[in-house]
Amino acid sequence: MIDEITGREIPKEGLNPFTAKKPNRGYILDAVQLWNERTNGYDAGWEHRFNKRQTFNFFKAEKEVANTAIYSKSFFCAPYRNALLFLNVAYSGDNSQTLLFELEFSDDNVNFYPCWHNWFGYDMIVVAMMPHKDCMPFQVLAPYVRLKYTPTGCAAQSYLTITAFAIFNGV
Repeated sequence: MIDEITGREIPKEGLNPFTAKKPNRGYILDAVQLWNERTNGYDAGWEHRFNKRQTFNFFKAEKEVANTAIYSKSFFCAPYRNALLFLNVAYSGDNSQTLLFELEFSDDNVNFYPCWHNWFGYDMIVVAMMPHKDCMPFQVLAPYVRLKYTPTGCAAQSYLTITAFAIFNGV
């Protein structure tokens, strides 16, 4: 379809209206390339004039019977400034389980490091707190984030059901 005013072809929805191509960085239209004089190259950046939001599911109703550390997929969170983490933990059986949540950040999506900020980042949910629902804010500090949890006291008869997701905000 041709635009009558400009005479250009109207691009499909989701494409850049000027180049008719998909955006390069994570399909976010406010991605910009900034010239870095120190390295003589372009660095990716994001404008924060718009309040963009993205929901990412770390774990979705995971039934946990093992007692080992479990890692979520990583999420590219660089375009966002802060986030709100939602935790929902339910138990089945004798309620003798405990659960340790750790938020980990990475600059290269390979090496992840736990981030503890005051009380947040090393959250242990104990027997007296079950079932547990919680919502915690955190700042985005690196390009990649993932969530790790380590349960104890789980077995086939007494297990945990874990749901964790975050809403990332751009401003």
